[in-house]
Amino acid sequence: MPEEDYLQIREAQEQPTEFAEGWGIKAFLAGLFVAFVIMPGSMFMWLMLGQQLGTPAVWVTLIIFLEIAKRCRTTLTRQEMYVIYSVTWGVLGTAIPAWWLSSFVGMTYFVRSDAALQFEIANQIPFWRAPPPGSEAYVIRSLLHRDWWPQLGLMALFTLWGRLSFFSLGYALFRLTSDVERLPFPLAPIAAKGVTALAESDEETWRWRCFSIGSTVGIVFGLIYVAVPTLSGVFLRKPLYLLPVPFYDFTTKLQDVAWFRAVPLAIGTNIGLLFWGFVLPFWMVVGQFTSAVLGRLVLNPILYRLDVLKMWEPGMDYIETGLANQFDFWLSFGIGTALAIAILGFYTAIT
Repeated sequence: MPEEDYLQIREAQEQPTEFAEGWGIKAFLAGLFVAFVIMPGSMFMWLMLGQQLGTPAVWVTLIIFLEIAKRCRTTLTRQEMYVIYSVTWGVLGTAIPAWWLSSFVGMTYFVRSDAALQFEIANQIPFWRAPPPGSEAYVIRSLLHRDWWPQLGLMALFTLWGRLSFFSLGYALFRLTSDVERLPFPLAPIAAKGVTALAESDEETWRWRCFSIGSTVGIVFGLIYVAVPTLSGVFLRKPLYLLPVPFYDFTTKLQDVAWFRAVPLAIGTNIGLLFWGFVLPFWMVVGQFTSAVLGRLVLNPILYRLDVLKMWEPGMDYIETGLANQFDFWLSFGIGTALAIAILGFYTAIT
């Protein structure tokens, strides 16, 4: 979608004429509901499929509380619905971020994984990242073990620092990009229209029809993508996957071709990626596709011929190939690119 369309959507958005209080007992109960019901389900999804409930959990929470309000003969205002949306998204966004996976469950697996043993890095992980491979903490599976204390301390420090940064510098940058520069924010209208559609659920509007159609598509896909493997795993020795989760790996199938050596190649099977492609700006999609083609299909074989990608060996799958290439070249390349962008940004701001 061109940028002009986003600007038109933003201009057509209803501007608030008054401010009303949205925080209350309803939002508080929504936070408790997410913490004790949605969070465990999101953790299970992350460990099983490598992805969180995320956005769907937010809308499920909104729908549930909207229906509860109807049964209680009360209503939810738009302000209350948006606060519930923000609380739910905040809990899911900060409760299972990258440090949760990498610090506890992820590091517990990684320290004793085949990849860590293969690259001989299991014993080189610092104590403040994870206990050593022979620690008793992995045997008793308890975060209260003293070997996890440095990790827990860093987690608390980063969480506090992140919240302070979000409410200070994050808010300042939001006002700068939203109110001053008026950037389009492609996904923001989607959330706004969704909340508006739920607020208008008593009437048959086009927003409600679009929301219902999208929900139906998501339910059908979820039954195929999640429900079938989960339920079949209860009765069968091996779960039945109608679609590969989370991607279909072509890496090992094309390694015999010269121009596909050391190329991590896979196609994601999550239908959400397809719908995001319809929403994101056209040139953003083109840029991501071009960078993926140039980086993986063009540069990786050349780097392998130049003996830069030394860790890659025939037989490695998508994850192993990507990890080996990261250590050999792309990790340092990404750091250099980030530093160059930072220097350019500071220079532009100063001059």
